[in-house]
Amino acid sequence: MTPQDEWASVGLPSIEVVAPSAPHALVDGQGFAWWELAEGERSFTASEFKGIEDTLELLRAEVRANGPFDFVLGHSQVP
Repeated sequence: MTPQDEWASVGLPSIEVVAPSAPHALVDGQGFAWWELAEGERSFTASEFKGIEDTLELLRAEVRANGPFDFVLGHSQVP
């Protein structure tokens, strides 16, 4: 049984999850990032987010192609 089937079995509406991939490949090839930071920089201390415009355009295109959406949830994980 899929998660959507389980939701429906208890009377909840079905949901669709759309999860676009970030546009910037990590230097080590082990994933992707929403923007690039200077060496040793962390998002909460950065003053520049290189590549953020590419990310925003990717998200705009996703909304144009697959929207409208009821909500957007962001998540990022640093290894």
